[in-house]
Amino acid sequence: MKHKPDPKTDPEGYELYKRELTEKRQKYIEQHQDTDDDADIMVTVVFDGHDDIVTFLRQYGLDLTKRYFDAHEILDALGLDTPQ
Repeated sequence: MKHKPDPKTDPEGYELYKRELTEKRQKYIEQHQDTDDDADIMVTVVFDGHDDIVTFLRQYGLDLTKRYFDAHEILDALGLDTPQ
């Protein structure tokens, strides 16, 4: 599920969405907790204005209302491999 369902109009879809995110986070954590060689990374993207942010988020199907994204959300949106 790429987009976050509205909890008011689709409570079941919203719960499924939350469950899927939780499972993906757990898999990511489990795969990366064993290796000392892996380092967390933080990427900062700087935009010229609000319109650029909205364009970027829409282009990749990301939720316009969120302020922070988990690594798996960004990787999925960019079409990159995510931990299985």
